[in-house]
Amino acid sequence: MDRKKTFAQLAALLYVVLGLHAAALYFFLYWNLWWYDIAVHALMGLWIGGMTLFVFSGRARGDEAPPSLVRFGAPIVTVLFFGLLWETFEWNLDHFVI
Repeated sequence: MDRKKTFAQLAALLYVVLGLHAAALYFFLYWNLWWYDIAVHALMGLWIGGMTLFVFSGRARGDEAPPSLVRFGAPIVTVLFFGLLWETFEWNLDHFVI
């Protein structure tokens, strides 16, 4: 795996997600298109999972691959953790701030 190319692709995905988020805030897309929020969340979950795999693959020594549980379980657990954290933040924002 070419780590520089993978990192560049993950960075590009992050810039796309941030651009979509900025456009959504400017043009009120989250409120006008019901599916837009789902798409942005899915892309961000893809980025988080990709970064998790990127980090864990860098910890392997030599040609030794991480165990299957790490390769498949860690991205899922990480995405669920950050997704739950983000949804809790959004819920608190809606109920206590706005």
